[in-house]
Amino acid sequence: MLGDLIGEFKGKTTGYRVTEILMNGPKIEASFKQTGKLLGVDAIDMATYWSVMTAPDVMYGEGQGAVRSMSGEMACYRATGTAKMMKGSMPVWRGVLYFQSPTPKWGVLNGVAVVYEYEVDANDNTHVRLWEWK
Repeated sequence: MLGDLIGEFKGKTTGYRVTEILMNGPKIEASFKQTGKLLGVDAIDMATYWSVMTAPDVMYGEGQGAVRSMSGEMACYRATGTAKMMKGSMPVWRGVLYFQSPTPKWGVLNGVAVVYEYEVDANDNTHVRLWEWK
């Protein structure tokens, strides 16, 4: 069951690159930088992920990132997710990520599954929402 919204970030894709050519298409890497809040704390999120086509109109991806606040909080995460390509719209990614943090405020996320929804529009603007999975 989804819990409360614990984070939300908006930003921009900062780069793309093709890292490999596979039988079903390219493996594409993307990086982004976003600002927002995690557990009510203003923060910056930077991450890189890769994605591949796994079936017609279906993508799978994995990523890793780091979130930091001006007050000294720091957390890293790993994520996996899938997206379905819809005609006339950009894919919406959905998946799970896992934080690890040595800092007091965000350390409560250690061992917690966090469900996310991540969108990128045609202008490379990003928007992600995070919920605790209870």
